[in-house]
Amino acid sequence: MDVNPSLRTVEWKNNKVVMIDQTKLPNQLVFVEYDDYNQVADAIRNLIVKEHQL
Repeated sequence: MDVNPSLRTVEWKNNKVVMIDQTKLPNQLVFVEYDDYNQVADAIRNLIVKEHQL
């Protein structure tokens, strides 16, 4: 699989937090959008997004 170096796991776009749903990887590339901080907190708790290592 080719990896796009400009692909971000989390970004701010159109007044929403857009994340890659990492529970779907590596089989699917699914993006989720949240516009409420409670939804973002739930996504972190449910490991939708994981810590990014540089």
